[in-house]
Amino acid sequence: MVFDDGDLVLFHSLDKAKLKKVTKEKVVKKTTKSEETYDSQGVWTTVDSLGRPEVLVQAFEKGQEITQEVVMRKLTEILIARGKKGTSISDQLALLFQVEEKIKEHRLSIGLHVKVLFSLISVFFDYDKNHAACMSVVMFDRLLGVFDRLFDLLENHQVELLTPEVDADDLESLETPPFVVHGSLIATMTLLNVECTKTLQCANGNEVEYVERLRDERRLCLLLDRLCSYLEKREADPADLCVAYQLKVEHMYYKFDVEWGKRVESEGIEAVGPNESTAVIQRLCRYIYTHDRTDRLRTRAILCHIYHLALYDNWYQARDLMLMSNLQMSIEHADQSTMVSHWE
Repeated sequence: MVFDDGDLVLFHSLDKAKLKKVTKEKVVKKTTKSEETYDSQGVWTTVDSLGRPEVLVQAFEKGQEITQEVVMRKLTEILIARGKKGTSISDQLALLFQVEEKIKEHRLSIGLHVKVLFSLISVFFDYDKNHAACMSVVMFDRLLGVFDRLFDLLENHQVELLTPEVDADDLESLETPPFVVHGSLIATMTLLNVECTKTLQCANGNEVEYVERLRDERRLCLLLDRLCSYLEKREADPADLCVAYQLKVEHMYYKFDVEWGKRVESEGIEAVGPNESTAVIQRLCRYIYTHDRTDRLRTRAILCHIYHLALYDNWYQARDLMLMSNLQMSIEHADQSTMVSHWE
C-alpha cells in the first residue's frame, strides 16, 4: 500500500488529537483524586447555592421508619465498609452523624448511642496519615465534641464497657438496661492525647494558630479530669487508673502558677502555703508508685514529680526522690521518650 503526503499529515494530526485526549483524561482523574483526599481531611466541603453544607450521602431513605433494629443494621453496614478500598472517611462520618441524630430524635436506647459514639471516634482516627502529619483542625474540634457527648452519657447512665480482649458480639447489650458496650476509654483517650500533641507540633509557634491550638489542650485536660472521675466512681481496674492519672500528670507537672508566685513574693510562702497542684500531683503519683506493674508509668511519674517539686522550689524533696528512685542506674533500660524526659 502506498501513502502520499496528505495521508501522512492526516495520520499525524490524528495521533496528536489522541495524545491530547489521553493527557486531558489523566489530568481530570488526578484532580478528582486530590479533591477526595482533601475532602477526607475535612478541608473541602461541598455547599449548595446558599452556602450550606451539602450532604452527599444519606443513611436512611426519606420517610423510612426508624426503629432500633433499622439503626443497628445501618450501623453494622457502615462498620463493615470501614477500611475497605474506596471507602471515604468523610462519607462514613456523615453517615454516623446522621445515625446519631436519628437516635436522639427518636429517643432510642442509650447503649446504641454509646456504640455509635465509639464508632465515630474510631473512624475519626482513620484519617490518612500518609498525606497528613496530624488531624485537621476542623476534625479535631468535632472529635472533642464527640468525646464530650460520650462522657455525658457515661456519667448519667449505667453503661458497662467491655475491654478489647472480650468478644463483643456475645456479651453486648444495646437495647435494654443494663447496657453493655464494647469500647475502651483508656485507649481512645490515649489516642486523643497523642493527636493533641501532633496538632501542637504541626502548628507554627510564631503565629496565632499555636495559641488557638493550646485552647484544645485545655479541653483535653477537662476530658482527662472527667475520665479520672469516671474511673474512680466505677472503681475501675488499678492499671486503667494508673494510665489515666499519668495522662493527667503529664499535662500538669510543667505548668507554673504565676498568680501563686506573685502572692508568694508579696506575702511569703508561709502565708500563702503550697500550691494546690502540688498536692494533686503528689496524690496521683503516689497511687502510680503503689499500683503500677509496668515500671514504665512509675518511672515517668517519678520524673514528672521531681520536675514539679523543683519548679516550686522544693529542691530537697526533689533531690531525695531522685536519689531514692535510683533512676541514674536504671534509666538506660527505659524507652526513648522516657529517657528524653530524664535528660531534660
